[in-house]
Amino acid sequence: MQLRFDENKVLHTQPIARLFREGEKNVESISILGPGKYNDIQLSRLNWIVYGNFADYEETALQMLEASDAGDSVQLLWVPDEGFTAHAGGLKLYLAGTDESGEQVIKICGDGQLLVCPTARHETVAAASGLEKIYAAVSAAILQAKQFAAAAKSWAIGEGMDDERPDEGTENAKTYAAKADASTKAAAKSAADASASEANAKLHEQAAGQNADRADAAADSAAGDAERAEAAAKLAQAIAQGQKGYYPTPADLKAAFPSGEDGDWAIVGSTDTIWIWDSDDGQWEDSGNKTDLSNYYTKEEVDDLLNELQTALGRQITEATTAITDAEIDAMVTEIFGA
Repeated sequence: MQLRFDENKVLHTQPIARLFREGEKNVESISILGPGKYNDIQLSRLNWIVYGNFADYEETALQMLEASDAGDSVQLLWVPDEGFTAHAGGLKLYLAGTDESGEQVIKICGDGQLLVCPTARHETVAAASGLEKIYAAVSAAILQAKQFAAAAKSWAIGEGMDDERPDEGTENAKTYAAKADASTKAAAKSAADASASEANAKLHEQAAGQNADRADAAADSAAGDAERAEAAAKLAQAIAQGQKGYYPTPADLKAAFPSGEDGDWAIVGSTDTIWIWDSDDGQWEDSGNKTDLSNYYTKEEVDDLLNELQTALGRQITEATTAITDAEIDAMVTEIFGA
């Protein structure tokens, strides 16, 4: 099965409009061909992700794709997993190409809506694939968050930026990147624990029918853990994805990003604070989250203290050396080395 996207960044999805069946996974192998270059961008060098938005559910499926150079074209290989067939109904596809730092470079939108056909065994299929779908989504979120973390780290150590930016800005960038990575790892662990809990519950129910109620309760608890894990992963991804970098002044930030979206944030050096995008007012606003340094010595105070210590030490050395007579020095030499 083959799809194509063109130079207008449109993915033609008609060949697979009715191909998917609810609950299937790893059944189809779909090749996606497109131009080898877009402007001066070599598309085969990007990292590619396919997204699927369900029309009737507030869920998004995502999956990494293998990219290869096919002469004048780029070829993407996609084997749809259970995330794209979790629900019957409409499914809208789009592709995103990111660079090595995790920044999105290009977006390819599908030209129509796919129909995921329902199966006769809807409840059975949904129960069997629910947590597997969540775990796959969390795993993909981990990979994305690591890409965002790498971008934040590169930004923080000064690649392509003003050498005179404050250290506080770089440390904040590293902190947020680390939080994103740690949160998604925790989410993945929670999802794995949830999957194990459900598996144990099912085995328990099969082995002893009289314990069916306990097994159902354990499965419900596992599903709740998985939902919380997915929410944590999405939050961590949103925080990392929203960072826009460091800018010396508010004017520099507004020039770089005249508009934004909810969740976007940046560090401004002149205010030493985090600025956030306010979609209600349609402008960047100072959040006022500034580090409190009132309990720390200033540079001037430290210099004064060091000067006082140096003066006092010099005075003590002078007093000690001038208080020793020549006779006492001779006596010390004799005592150590002999007459």
